Formats: sequence, C-alpha cells, structure tokens
Amino acid sequence: MWSSKAYIGIKAKKCFYVFLCLPLLYACTEVTFKSDNSYEGPSAVAYDVHTHYTESGSPRIIIDADEQLEFEHGDKEFPKGVFLRFYKESYGEKPYGDLKADFAHYYIKKGHWFLRGNVIYRDIEDGEVLTTEEIYWEPKSHKLWTDVFVHITAPNREIMGEGLEALDDFSKYTITKPRGREKNFN
Repeated sequence: MWSSKAYIGIKAKKCFYVFLCLPLLYACTEVTFKSDNSYEGPSAVAYDVHTHYTESGSPRIIIDADEQLEFEHGDKEFPKGVFLRFYKESYGEKPYGDLKADFAHYYIKKGHWFLRGNVIYRDIEDGEVLTTEEIYWEPKSHKLWTDVFVHITAPNREIMGEGLEALDDFSKYTITKPRGREKNFN
C-alpha cells in the first residue's frame, strides 16, 4: 500500500519531469508565423467622382463615376461604370467626344484603359456613335481599339464588323473585319 507521502513524492517527480521536458517539447516543435501580404484589393475608394484633367488651364478629359477604386500599384477601377468626355486644345472648352461603359480599368504601367459592357463612344462633331461590348483606349497616342463586334451609326449611314482601330476624336477609323455592307440613308 502506498503512503500518502510516497504518493505525493511520485506525483512531484512526475511534475518535475514534465516541467523539465516541456521546453524540450517546445524546442522540437517547429513554429512558423506566415505573413500573408497577398491582399490585392483597393487601397482607397472614392464615391461620386468628378475629375478634371487639364493642360495649360484647358480641360482635356473629364471623368465622372459613381465609384472609383485605387490600388497600391496605381491602377484605377470603376466597377459601377464611367463617363469620359474628351477635349482638344484647338477646341478650347468645347468637347469633341465622350465614352461611357458599365465597367472600366486604367492600367498605369501599360498607360491604357479597358472599358467593358454597353460601351458607347459618341463623336459630338459628326454625330457618329460607336457601340461595342469592350474597347481599349490609350490617352497618350489618342487611340481606341477592340477585337469584338462594333456597330457605328451616323446621320446618313450604318457600319458594322469585328474589330476597330481609331483615333479618339474619330477623325480616322478602320473596322478590321467589316460585316455586311455599309448602309447609306441618303
């Protein structure tokens, strides 16, 4: 039969060994803390955006959007759509065209915009209207392009096809794969 003193001594020895071995168990356990810096979401969000880009005090582009997301690397996204209005120096305060879409993303490294969903470009001077589902726009070279279906209507004609390359003032444009015939309404 065990005496209570002997029982306490055995219990104390077991506790001593557990406390002695505990640091060894911890030392054998590999503990790693993973720093997950993979957040790629926006660093800033703005609502009811109305931005003017000017040159020598004259407007060049006006951007209107319900929501603008800005990312750490400088890209901007407009998930609720965007409206862009273009101005030329020779026109002063008069706009020459506008472009709107359900979604837009500006790629700062590439220097161009991607617009998607119910894209409409309107040439204010000549009354031509381009509709498509997606288009790219490069502000520096003033170029618009797409590889998808396009439809252009003007006061006296209608043109459609696959793909487009154009200047953003619509003074020159080419439909890369015309579809059907040009319809004149004279």
